Amino acid sequence: MATDAPALPAGLTKGKRPPGLIADRGFRILALAAGLMVLVILALIAIYTTREAWPWFSAEGLGIFSDNWDPAHQHFGAGGLIYGTLLVAGVAVQHERVRPRAAEILVGGLEPRPAGPQLVY
Repeated sequence: MATDAPALPAGLTKGKRPPGLIADRGFRILALAAGLMVLVILALIAIYTTREAWPWFSAEGLGIFSDNWDPAHQHFGAGGLIYGTLLVAGVAVQHERVRPRAAEILVGGLEPRPAGPQLVY
C-alpha cells in the first residue's frame, strides 16, 4: 500500500521566504556581535588595568602578598585583601554545595504526616 507524503505548505516550497527568516538571521548576527563586543570590552579592561598597575607590580614584587599596608612609606601589601576574597569565595562555594543537602534534611522533617492512627498489618 503506497502512501503519498502530504504536500508542503506553499511558504516552504518555491516562492517567498518564510516570514521570520530575515529577522531571525538579523537577531542571530546582532546577538553574536553583542556577545563578542562584551568579550572585547572585558579584554580591554583587563589590559588597561594591568598596564596601569604594572609599576606597582614591579615595585612590590611578591610583596603584594604581604600584610604590610603602610601608605606613608608607599607599601601596599594586599595579602589581607587577597586572603579575605579567597575566604569569602570558599565559604560561598561550600554554602552552595551544602545547601541542597541541608534543605533536604530540614524539609524532610517538616513533611505532613497523615492524621489518625495508622494500622500496620
